[in-house]
Amino acid sequence: MRSAQFRSLFDVAIVDKPTPSPARNEALVRVGVNAVCASDARYIEDGNPNPGHEAVGIVEALGEDVTNVRVGDRVVVLACIGCGRCRYCLTGYTVHCPDEFLSLWDGYSEFVCVRSDACLPLPDSISILDGSLIADTLGPAFTGVKAGEVQDKSVAVWGCGPVGQMAVQLCKAFGAKEIVALDPIDFRRQKAEEFGADIVMDPTACSPIEDLHRLGYPMGVDVGICATFAGNVPDRALLSTRLEGRFISVMGVARLNEDELRHRFSYGVHYFRRDHYDEMVKLVAEGRVNLKSVTTHTYPLEDIADAFRMRFSQQGQSLKVGVLTGAISESDTVSVF
Repeated sequence: MRSAQFRSLFDVAIVDKPTPSPARNEALVRVGVNAVCASDARYIEDGNPNPGHEAVGIVEALGEDVTNVRVGDRVVVLACIGCGRCRYCLTGYTVHCPDEFLSLWDGYSEFVCVRSDACLPLPDSISILDGSLIADTLGPAFTGVKAGEVQDKSVAVWGCGPVGQMAVQLCKAFGAKEIVALDPIDFRRQKAEEFGADIVMDPTACSPIEDLHRLGYPMGVDVGICATFAGNVPDRALLSTRLEGRFISVMGVARLNEDELRHRFSYGVHYFRRDHYDEMVKLVAEGRVNLKSVTTHTYPLEDIADAFRMRFSQQGQSLKVGVLTGAISESDTVSVF
C-alpha cells in the first residue's frame, strides 16, 4: 500500500509498505480521506513520521471476535478511545479514561488497522469527505457549545479556523441570541458570516473587549468560546465574558490571576462524548451543520506536501484540507452515495 512518510512538515515521501492485517478485535479500514489537523504539525515536529488521525473509509477486513462492524461498512475512525470498561468509558466519557490513547496513526495511507470499537458508523447520506470532519472538527466544537448552554444567549467565538466555524454553526443551530465571531483573517470572518455570525470583528484592528461592551454588552457576553491557541486570545476571550457567564476553552488555556478568574463558569474541552456522536450526525444529516463548505481544498495522496502547505501556509484562503488516499474512488469519496 502507499503511505506518506514525513521528514519535516513540507518534506514528505510516498512510500510502499505492506498492507497491515487486522489482529483480534481489530478492523482493517480502506481509507478514503484523512483530514489535515493542526496537531499534525506538532506530531511531525516531535519526530513522528506517520501522523494522520482523522481517517474515514470502508471496512475491508476483520480480525477475530469483531461483532460491531462488518466488511463494507462506511466508518469514521474515532481517534481517542479508552479501555471500554472503566466508569468514564461506560458513561460515554472515553476521553477521561485513565488508559485513553490515540487509536490511529498513519492515516495518510491507503489502509489502517484500528481497534474495531474505534469504528463509528457513517450514514450513507453523508459523504466520506464530509465524514472526515465529524470526530475531530465538529466533535470538540459540539462539546464546547453544549457546555456553553447558548440558547437565547449572546456568544463571542474567538478564532474562526475549522473548529471555530463549527462553533458558529452550532451556536446558530442551538438558538444563540447573537453570535460575534472574531478572527484576524478576512477570509475566515467572511466564512463565519456565511455560517450565521451576526457580527464579525478583526481583533487586531480594534479593541475587541471594549467594542463588545459598546455593542451592548457592557458587562461582557453571556458565553465566550475560545477556538484558538494564538497568543493571549484565551485570556481576552475569558475577560470578554461577563461575570457569572460561561467561558468555554475549546483550544488554549486562560492564564489570568485569581480575581479575574472568579465568578465565571469555565470549561475546558478535550474531544467529545462518544454517545453524542449520533446527535452530531443527525445535525449534519438535517442540514443544520454544513460540513461541505468547511473543507476548502482536497489533494491526492501524491500531492500531500501541497495539502500541508495550503493548510499551514495559506490560512488566508483555507480552512479544512482533505487528503484523498486513492484507495477509494474520488467520486465515492466526495459524493454521497
